[in-house]
Amino acid sequence: RSGRKDKKIWEDHLAYLAGLKGYLEQLSEPTIVVGDYNQCIPKKNSTKIAFELLMSTFQNYKIQSQDVILPIEKQAIDHISTQGVDKTLTINSIDNVQYGVRLSDHFGLIVNW
Repeated sequence: RSGRKDKKIWEDHLAYLAGLKGYLEQLSEPTIVVGDYNQCIPKKNSTKIAFELLMSTFQNYKIQSQDVILPIEKQAIDHISTQGVDKTLTINSIDNVQYGVRLSDHFGLIVNW
């Protein structure tokens, strides 16, 4: 419904995840990946194949921002994943609507290390 009209739905997303998977598999040092994964974890609206590739891409990582994020009790599509990091991060959410104004189409995350 959005994006380039010459692409199939999720086509770019799948290509990106496939490339990222190959890159992440080469890393051996502790790593933190932060970004817009464009999917809720656990699966909510993405296709099965996109979700399975996301989980395969991050199979050796702890996705620290999965499930409902408090205090606003929503699932994020922006995530933080760690590999080789001993600490569990504390993650809280900031609502994207403040004083009746929509600040972004994503809510924010506060991460304590």
